[in-house]
Amino acid sequence: MDELSWNNFAKLCESKFSECTFKGELVDRCGGDEKLAAVIFYHTQKNALNWMHKSIPALGNKTPLKCVLTQQSKLKSVLISIA
Repeated sequence: MDELSWNNFAKLCESKFSECTFKGELVDRCGGDEKLAAVIFYHTQKNALNWMHKSIPALGNKTPLKCVLTQQSKLKSVLISIA
């Protein structure tokens, strides 16, 4: 996944992110990355904060929260591949 594809995808998710009532907390959990937070909210909606703590098989059973710190590109690849 290249940066241009990620940025374009994140841009599509931004309008939904405007509905997020816990935007600041989600951005914080995403290491300050608002684009990443927007994409996570787009896919998980009101469950975004809980999802950050779930073990995800596509991430090698790591949590998204851990991947923000150690494997952010893997996390982005998984997010962009979700239909």
